[in-house]
Amino acid sequence: MINKNIYAAATSISFGPAGGVFVQTNGVGAFNVINPIPSGECYGVMAANNGDVYAFSTYSITVQTGGVGEFIDVPGTENINWYGGGASLRNGDIYACSASEHKVYLRAGGVGPFVAIDGFSEYEFYYDMSVNAAGDVYLAATNGMHRKLYGEDWELLDATPRTWMGVTCTPWGDVYATCGNVGSLNIYKQTAGVGDFISLNQTSRYWNGVTCGPDGNVYAAVGNGDIYKQTGGVGDFTPLSQELRAWHGMGAGSLNAYSPRSYGTIIG
Repeated sequence: MINKNIYAAATSISFGPAGGVFVQTNGVGAFNVINPIPSGECYGVMAANNGDVYAFSTYSITVQTGGVGEFIDVPGTENINWYGGGASLRNGDIYACSASEHKVYLRAGGVGPFVAIDGFSEYEFYYDMSVNAAGDVYLAATNGMHRKLYGEDWELLDATPRTWMGVTCTPWGDVYATCGNVGSLNIYKQTAGVGDFISLNQTSRYWNGVTCGPDGNVYAAVGNGDIYKQTGGVGDFTPLSQELRAWHGMGAGSLNAYSPRSYGTIIG
């Protein structure tokens, strides 16, 4: 069964509705809340290859098993400021990053506890993660874009002083990243996972999360704004006319969701 859902996380805002996890069913229509967090801050959401949906908040990491039912706390993740994560199709690993702890965590094979595995600097904040089909891990941070090739150490891909807020790997190998700080309010792309991240020259907005759906559409969320879509990975990002919210991280279903794992599809 193919999961075509697009997910978005939102935080609470004083002049608007509460935050939580929202879903656009089958990539069509409005984003509707499926996991409200009235007083919390939900910063990230991710769909794993087995259908589980993870939400990352200031309270804990929660998981909706198989994409159905309630979101339940993952033991040991309480009282940490979580921002985002990524899922590996290669081995089922689940990654998560924390802004407050300045660390990357791993849930090996998608089971058991999240264990801290890496940290670069106590002055660097980590905002989002994505994993490509080869198992390479991307980490969006305040001081640069980091990448960990499968089986190797971390490397710094881009040390430009930007605040990288979101990152997603596409099925065709491109990597999209968003920036939400003054002077770099744009969406960037690394073509085929090689070379520099190049600006797509979109309108300057407070771009946050970004994800790629199983149909090849790329989505980007704006804080205190709308959600935008680039159809088929081509052209400009156009607004979807969603309700004004403090949108943050985004995630998408997989061509392989609810089926045995393969190496051909990206989740981010």
